[in-house]
Amino acid sequence: MSKKIIILGALSAMAEATALRYARQGAEFVLVARNGLRAEQLAQQLEAAGAVRCTTCVTDDACEQGADFSFGRMVADLGGHVDLVFVFYGFLGHQSNVKQRMAGPAIVRSNFSGAVQWCQAAAAQLEKQRSGVLVAVCSVVSDQVRHSNDAGEAAHTGLSRLIETLSQ
Repeated sequence: MSKKIIILGALSAMAEATALRYARQGAEFVLVARNGLRAEQLAQQLEAAGAVRCTTCVTDDACEQGADFSFGRMVADLGGHVDLVFVFYGFLGHQSNVKQRMAGPAIVRSNFSGAVQWCQAAAAQLEKQRSGVLVAVCSVVSDQVRHSNDAGEAAHTGLSRLIETLSQ
């Protein structure tokens, strides 16, 4: 039986490599990304590599319709059950960029608030199923870059703590 996988932030390099690994094992995917065209291209690559089926969901904000509602639709696309949820979610700027000061709230909204909503929705589903795994990657950049970004560092720390709490 193939694994049923949801990947939030599906277009990061780590997400794509992870998806390819599972595609070769015949997994079924819901790929969530900001860029619909690139998500469709990735879906085609994964199906060519052996994925049973890939659907895409384009969103850049967990708040659009509510993460619980959106996540529920993703699970429904997989037949009502999900085995693995990967969260490779967010974006990064550089502190030295003058615009970064204004981007701080957007970074926190995406990298923390949005990711928290997705993680909580995933955790609720996995608890309801009494099975499954949630993997949240809090930072997809090096520590050196992350530490130069105050808002990114705050979001990373907060999300790390949430994941610790959810795992207990």
